[in-house]
Amino acid sequence: MPWEGSQLHYIGLDHLSLGRAHPPGSSEAAHHLDQAVDFLRRSGHVESLPNALLARGTPRDLDEVLRIATRSGMRLYLADYHLAKGNLAEAERLINETGYHRRDPELAALRAKYQNPKN
Repeated sequence: MPWEGSQLHYIGLDHLSLGRAHPPGSSEAAHHLDQAVDFLRRSGHVESLPNALLARGTPRDLDEVLRIATRSGMRLYLADYHLAKGNLAEAERLINETGYHRRDPELAALRAKYQNPKN
């Protein structure tokens, strides 16, 4: 049915919100983020799947974000991928090229991590 994909999409986004609302690393967060990935995958809305994969953040998830973002030209997700992987130079380049300055705080935190590696 045509409405089914939309319902799955909305359910996936709800689980993503719930997963982000729980403390990172908690069983509740993990459950909801797993559900978010599952529902968003089944919905066919590839434009939302990287959000859930980035939130869950396993190495396999990050590899999938890279594939999706590269194939689809989703440069903001590509910048998020490089931030998550700790690729400072590439993240900074993409953020500046795309004007994605919403991620400036994360970029500053990554820069500080490299400047003070003991912290």
